[in-house]
Amino acid sequence: MPAPTIMPIGSCRIHNLINQARLERGVRVRASGHYGLIYNTKEIIQQIRYMFAEFTIPVSLRELLNPNHLHWRETGIGETADVYFIEISNPKIIEWEGKFLQQGAVAEFLRREGAPTLWDILWHGSWSDEAAVRERISREPDYCELTSDTQDFLLSVVVHTQIESELMADMAHIAHRLGGERIVFLSKVTATDSSGVLASDRLAFAAEVAHCADVLGIRFFDPTAMLHAFGESRGFADKMHYSSEFARLLGDHLLSNFMPSVA
Repeated sequence: MPAPTIMPIGSCRIHNLINQARLERGVRVRASGHYGLIYNTKEIIQQIRYMFAEFTIPVSLRELLNPNHLHWRETGIGETADVYFIEISNPKIIEWEGKFLQQGAVAEFLRREGAPTLWDILWHGSWSDEAAVRERISREPDYCELTSDTQDFLLSVVVHTQIESELMADMAHIAHRLGGERIVFLSKVTATDSSGVLASDRLAFAAEVAHCADVLGIRFFDPTAMLHAFGESRGFADKMHYSSEFARLLGDHLLSNFMPSVA
């Protein structure tokens, strides 16, 4: 009987460690139907819609979803897997005209446009007062140097931070689409801040993801304890990417505990 297939959905962390398992252990991976790396549940749902050809990506939107993707298709190919490892990294959502944009892609787009300060305002602004954020953006010197299309984009994009009930509803929808018994949700690993303390906001969000998964009866894993037992300095190649040694350790754990047949 062939080994089950795996599909990673999320950031570079989950994609890289599953790809490493593919190269080193011959794990059967399904990921050719993805449009890119993603970070929140709205993007995950959008990715699922893309996978099943329910969401088409126009050329003009590509650079705001994943500008580095080398094999673009307008829509997915209906590829599925036996098990989905789904990493939920962030409660923040960037929405524009009903589409959910990737934070790194938007930040890179504004850097290329010569307006990195506008990204800081967009991402870190207090969106409880949306008008104030937009006014602050429009008063920045960099804003005046942008094309009218980019100005219009900045004044129509919305950044929203999910509350737990929204997270729960999205995770339930993901389970409905893919099958809860096929899913393992993961939270983003929590690293220490500049003071050497675990970032409290990351811990709180990981706890919310864990609670939602528990209520929904879906498997869940938080790699934070494993990382710090291994050693944060050894576990990260940089603050965004796991070292190959830790990726191998975490990959072995996920495969052994959630896919015994490929252990």
